Amino acid sequence: MASTRARIAIDAMGGDHAPAEIIAGAIRAQEELDVEVLLVGNPKQIEFSLKQHKTSRQLEIV
Repeated sequence: MASTRARIAIDAMGGDHAPAEIIAGAIRAQEELDVEVLLVGNPKQIEFSLKQHKTSRQLEIV
């Protein structure tokens, strides 16, 4: 049986210091846990925050 990566959706706009802290955690989770991450929220704010981080992994914005 083929193994599949877990896919998780994260509310990038919820919580303290969002979306910057949420995105930092999502990037870390993707690197350490090898999961696929979907970021949910305002695309412009999420894209701005993503540019502040250097990552080779792709995070999908929905």
